[in-house]
Amino acid sequence: MVDKGYDVNEVKKRPDGVTFGFTFSGGAGTQVDASGKTVSGPDDQAACEQQYGLMEAELAIQDQNAATGAEREATFADFAACLDTAGVHALSSADTVSQVQDKIARAVNDGGDGDAAGACWTQYKAQLFGSAG
Repeated sequence: MVDKGYDVNEVKKRPDGVTFGFTFSGGAGTQVDASGKTVSGPDDQAACEQQYGLMEAELAIQDQNAATGAEREATFADFAACLDTAGVHALSSADTVSQVQDKIARAVNDGGDGDAAGACWTQYKAQLFGSAG
């Protein structure tokens, strides 16, 4: 991204504790039309991700670092407590990804806090479900 003219921030671990990310701004991919409106240019980010196999690497990292055994049980308990504050109840560590997502959707439809539930999901999904999350 730097080679393409972007200002890139430091790579940092994401809140999920497993994956890494960075932010960037500017670059050659941003163009301005005759009226002064910013328009999309080439998709530099996707090109870089593909060139370096970023998505495949990230999925592998998630799978390699998913919690198991007692660590998964403890992490799931934290996840369930987080979701409980968002109005999502009755989770089980045996729940699949789709079962958890269904319980979140039902709770949000019933007035649960969607933003808080989304934050919990983002924080814990990779730790609990690897790339399936």
